Amino acid sequence: MNTVNTADYGGQAGYILNPGSANGVGDVFVAMVALNDVSMNASQTGGYNLLYGPTTHGPNGNCLELSTDYYNGYGSTGTISQVQIWDFCASGWAGAIPMDASFFDKYVRVYSNGNGMPQYIAEMAEGPDTKWHAYLFNNDNGLYDDIYQSSAGAVSSVLNGEGWSIFETHYSVGTCSTIPTTGESGLRIHDSNTSHADWYYPGAYYTYSYGDCFPGGGVVSPYYTVNYAPSPDMSWLVNTN
Repeated sequence: MNTVNTADYGGQAGYILNPGSANGVGDVFVAMVALNDVSMNASQTGGYNLLYGPTTHGPNGNCLELSTDYYNGYGSTGTISQVQIWDFCASGWAGAIPMDASFFDKYVRVYSNGNGMPQYIAEMAEGPDTKWHAYLFNNDNGLYDDIYQSSAGAVSSVLNGEGWSIFETHYSVGTCSTIPTTGESGLRIHDSNTSHADWYYPGAYYTYSYGDCFPGGGVVSPYYTVNYAPSPDMSWLVNTN
């Protein structure tokens, strides 16, 4: 196995959504994999593993990011699974929803047009109230649950308006953690330009990967591999080698 030689820096891979690439708002739609059997061992005594896999944030002023989050260390026993909410127009971390049996019952399904894995459908969109809303699709009633709202009129400038849908790790020094396959599918953004559909696949945007546990970044051989679907599917899966 490869080792990481740094603290609090792992790897990232996925899609970057360029700021200004759409003539509309920063609304984003995505189906994200959710797993209830993740087990990660902290790299060393007092160490930690933190995986956002996947995590998505819309471009062009969108305040919000939703992260499928797995972590251990930090005094936790075993691996903690949750959906974290981030608000870049406020103080950052804004709360979390446990990925427990109730969460899986309400939100997680294997969709026929998905990637064949259990996923929850998320949307982060600006409403008529000028607040950014984080929505999860509730399969029990066929409606979207509004789980978080930003302040009215808020606009994010994080990374100059860049959006993303990525796999992101943060590890203590030590061996890269073994993880199950995870990913996302159906990534779409909203575009008010009438030459496009209302929601469309952002096929012009690009992919990237860097950091330890991936090809490059000074690592001799990759420990994770990321597989991208042909455009316009806009989905990816990360596997452990």
